[in-house]
Order: sequence, then structure tokens, then C-alpha cells
Amino acid sequence: MLCGRRWSGRWWWCGRQQAAEALAECIETFFELLSSGRGIPRPQLLPALDVVPNQRLSPHAEISEQRAIALWRLASERVPITVTPVASALLRTEAAEFYRQLSLRLRVGRRSRSRRCRRT
Repeated sequence: MLCGRRWSGRWWWCGRQQAAEALAECIETFFELLSSGRGIPRPQLLPALDVVPNQRLSPHAEISEQRAIALWRLASERVPITVTPVASALLRTEAAEFYRQLSLRLRVGRRSRSRRCRRT
């Protein structure tokens, strides 16, 4: 559990970002060897931010993107293993429903109900 909310899968905690990245790479390699062709979701890394909260700086866009994808995957599907540094696990998160509703599904040939998405 993270911050008292229910999240799926197993968690591995690491002291530093570099250790988490190395562990995630090893776990992903062995996971692919053991579960190839079974359709099981892959393990993931939930990275820490590269800035300290309240530092008045924005985190790097790529790190924010990786965090958003990881949190969405945790909220919407069963992720077998999530590797994260302790600094990332201590950051405040929203309820799982918040991350589930952030995705947008687009289908070819269907009309959008939103007026903002018109073709010009």
C-alpha cells in the first residue's frame, strides 16, 4: 500500500534512483525471459522527481511523463512489480480513481462530443 490507498502488484523500494533503475532493468530482463508470450503486464519503474518539492522548479518533462504513466498503470491494470526509490514513494499521490480518469481513448471514425476537438 502507498499512502493508505490500494495499489496492485508488488513493490520494491530502493535507496537511490540509480539503484532503482538498475534493479528495474534486471527484473524486467528476467521477467521477459520467464513470461514471454503470456500477455502479462510488464514490471515498471516509478522514478523520483529530479527536484525537491517546494524548490520552485518544475521537474523534467520526461520524468513527469514516466511518473504519470506508471501511476496510471498502477491504477488501471495489474502491474506485477513496481520498483521505486524511497524518495518517489514518499511523494504525495492522489486516489487511484484520479489517475484512471486521466486517460483519453480515441477511435478512428468516431465523432467527438467536445467542441474543442473540431477539425479546421
